[in-house]
Amino acid sequence: MQKVYPELVKRLEHIRQLQHNWDSYGSRGFQDDTVELAYSVIQDMKYAAEQMGVQLPQPEVFPGPEGVIQFEWTINGKAFELSFALKEGTPNYEYLLCPEENPDSWEEGEFTGPLAESSAISKFLSWI
Repeated sequence: MQKVYPELVKRLEHIRQLQHNWDSYGSRGFQDDTVELAYSVIQDMKYAAEQMGVQLPQPEVFPGPEGVIQFEWTINGKAFELSFALKEGTPNYEYLLCPEENPDSWEEGEFTGPLAESSAISKFLSWI
């Protein structure tokens, strides 16, 4: 991972160190399990992209309230956001897709299953 996405690793390790109230709005710090989930998510997405014959670009990474981590990609005018956190030990994902054909038409949703089975992930990877 470090050779492929060194800035992502640096950013995730920074997020891991954030303490309670890191945003001055009372947000809690990040659990190690959530940061480890982020590493797993990017590895799973990279693998799924390779299976489709494409190379996954490095996402932007942002911490969010309630212990959420968000990855964002903008590719050829299309945007994809994937946020996730562990809830009661289960990965929960929310996404936003913005197709180039209609930038005012966001598709959004959530899922809890494996990334590879998500239609949103498949749709995003087909954009690359």
